Amino acid sequence: MFVSVRPDQKLAVALLTSGRTWLVATYGLLAAVGLAVLLSACGPEPSATTATPDSGMSPSAAPADASTPAPPLAVAPATTPRAMSTPGRMAHVGKADGGAAADDRAALIALYRATVGRGWTNTEHWLSDRPLGEWFGVTTDGSGRVTELNLWDNQLRGAIPPELGSLTGLRALYLDRNELVGAIPSQLGNLTGLVALGLAGNNLRGEIPASLANLGNLTTLRLAGNDLTGCIPGEIRYVLTNDLFDLGLPVCEFGGTVRSDRDALMKFFHAAGGNEWKDRTNWGSEAPLGEWHGVFTDVTGRVVVLNLIDNGLRGIISPELGGLTALIALYLGDNQLRGEIPPEIGRLVNLQQLVLRQNRLEGEIPPEVRQLTQLETLYLWDNQLTGDIPAWLGDLTGLKKLSLSENHLQGEIPPELAGLTDLEWLWLGDNQLAGQIPAFLGQLKNLTVLALGGNQFTGEVPLALASLTQLEWLYLQHNRLEGPLPAWLGDLPKLERIRLDGNQLRGTIPSGWGELSTLVWLRLRGNALTGCIPEGLRGVPDNDVPELGLAFCEGDSSAARQTSGATDREALVAFYHAAGGPDWKNNDKWLTDAPTGEWYGVTTDDNGRVVWLELIDNGLQGTVSAAIGDLTYLESLNVHHNLLGGQLPPELGNLARLQWLALSENRFEGPLPATLARLESLQALTLHNNLISGEIPAWLGYLAYLKWLFLSENDLEGRIPAALGSAANLEALVLRDNRLSGPIPAELGDLAKLESLNLQGNELTGAIPGALADLASLEVLGLTGNQLIGCIPSDLRRIPESDLSDLDLPYCASQAA
Repeated sequence: MFVSVRPDQKLAVALLTSGRTWLVATYGLLAAVGLAVLLSACGPEPSATTATPDSGMSPSAAPADASTPAPPLAVAPATTPRAMSTPGRMAHVGKADGGAAADDRAALIALYRATVGRGWTNTEHWLSDRPLGEWFGVTTDGSGRVTELNLWDNQLRGAIPPELGSLTGLRALYLDRNELVGAIPSQLGNLTGLVALGLAGNNLRGEIPASLANLGNLTTLRLAGNDLTGCIPGEIRYVLTNDLFDLGLPVCEFGGTVRSDRDALMKFFHAAGGNEWKDRTNWGSEAPLGEWHGVFTDVTGRVVVLNLIDNGLRGIISPELGGLTALIALYLGDNQLRGEIPPEIGRLVNLQQLVLRQNRLEGEIPPEVRQLTQLETLYLWDNQLTGDIPAWLGDLTGLKKLSLSENHLQGEIPPELAGLTDLEWLWLGDNQLAGQIPAFLGQLKNLTVLALGGNQFTGEVPLALASLTQLEWLYLQHNRLEGPLPAWLGDLPKLERIRLDGNQLRGTIPSGWGELSTLVWLRLRGNALTGCIPEGLRGVPDNDVPELGLAFCEGDSSAARQTSGATDREALVAFYHAAGGPDWKNNDKWLTDAPTGEWYGVTTDDNGRVVWLELIDNGLQGTVSAAIGDLTYLESLNVHHNLLGGQLPPELGNLARLQWLALSENRFEGPLPATLARLESLQALTLHNNLISGEIPAWLGYLAYLKWLFLSENDLEGRIPAALGSAANLEALVLRDNRLSGPIPAELGDLAKLESLNLQGNELTGAIPGALADLASLEVLGLTGNQLIGCIPSDLRRIPESDLSDLDLPYCASQAA
């Protein structure tokens, strides 16, 4: 049964009861109960001379037939494999992991993440603290080293990570009959003790790595049922038990693949008008390929880089180019190539840089590009490409620079791009994209350039972009954006260029923009702006503010504001009157000449600035004054258990240093003000037992330091936003007793530090996501009082305190292969 003490009640004990000492009490409680309940980067880049900011331009397979593959063979050929009938749990020796075993654990975790572990058929004990030998499909030796990994037919999807090459104690590796894509990593050649290797029946592409010749102990090898190319390394054709004949590939001879590269280059030469190129030195000659203009080779003579930028290429990209399987960089930009991008380009599984910018290419971006899992740079800008932005681009998680600008793309930006967490440049300008600028772009924390100008985006500039603290260029010009100029731009410390011209923005220019010391370029014309221009913008080297027809502000004191505690005193006085100060239980020294640090509930720093305001259960009634936003040094605001009401003032968003905001057990109403998204230091937000309405805002997931979020007993409705799964430090999430609907988002399974999750008493539907079983730290779970169906993931049984037995649902059957 679920324990009767509610997580939010325990939060009150930890956070709200003892004035300045509540933080100490919190961590004391954590130590006492173990947090059981606590709310728990490219070849030539676009040059600045080819695209000026003022122009708005960008800067310079279906699985092979594997219907009857052999099941995993034994390590020794004469032995019947344990996994032939049920490739399930393997035997193990339960020794403690240590030393090299810790490296093995890291390699297994890399495999889990690269192949969408949450979607495996069987994930028993994976990512848990149990010995590796107890993880499904893992066998270890007496020292805890992994000796066998059998995940045959277990629905692995994605690329084989190179980290598997560090499992140097491995003797058998079975990954047959899954949905693996990309190349066979050359690092597998490090597994010199390997006796059996099974990769058959997947969607693997590219050549067989020559490094497999290092596996001198190999007696079993299965590679059929993939889309492998090139030739078979001669050293592995003598493996005792193999299916190499089924691959239909020749055995490599010295220079064989180099000859294939030469043939592919010559077919490309003729298809791309080679006789008219500006420079075609040695092309078609018997000189080594590395001496042909624009061709770079490795020590074996294979082509690894083809750079023919601005070389007068015309015609088409021949499909034979896909035979250059050792290629890591392809630069064909600034030419006159036409036609479609050939799907065979997806065979270049080692490709890291693909630059086809400024040509005449047309059609849609071929889906085969999704096989290029090593891709870091994709430049397709200034072509004639059509269709939607492919959602599968989100699978290319290594992308750092993506430019699709100046094409004819349409539709909305797909949410799958939120997975490109390494992305630094995103150029989508001058297309026909529509809808609102998606808030999920705020999750791309490494963005330095965001260029969406020249489209048909509507709505306001999303507040979620305030979390892009690395942003240097923001281009949103010539859309249909409306609303005020975003004040939070003044908080982005590296911002150099802003383009918001040609929209329908209105209102005044935020005074904080005048403090952007890094700003060198600004365009605002073509909007309905009023008021005056902050004096600090006068010094921006390249700007259009004189064209706005507005005067510069006189006596602009925004930079010098709040230089002493005098304004803090004024803000406290305003707060006192708005919250019924004369009737408080304790208002000792308030409104007197005593230092504000002596006023009851007020704590100041050495400079007299107010840093804590804590008036718990003190008879406060009325509202919270907007002047609260002037207490810019405030770190903790705690007015728990009073009678305050009305809407929360948006000025709370000015409290950039705020870490603890405790407003629970009052009468606050209306939606959460969007300005709270600016509270980047916030660790605790407690609003339970109020009248807060509307939907839970997605920007809560972008508060990087948020640990405790308590919104229970309010009038919240709508779906639980999937963006909450991005709050990586969240330890407690309590949404009990609201009117929330829709499914429980599987993204909550990404909250690795979550210890307490309570969703009781809502209108949630659908099945319990299996991803919740990934929450290894979870110790408290409440789900009753909803309309959940299906079965309960079996791994949730381990949670010490839960109400699962009251759900009236069966546990899911154990998923054996």
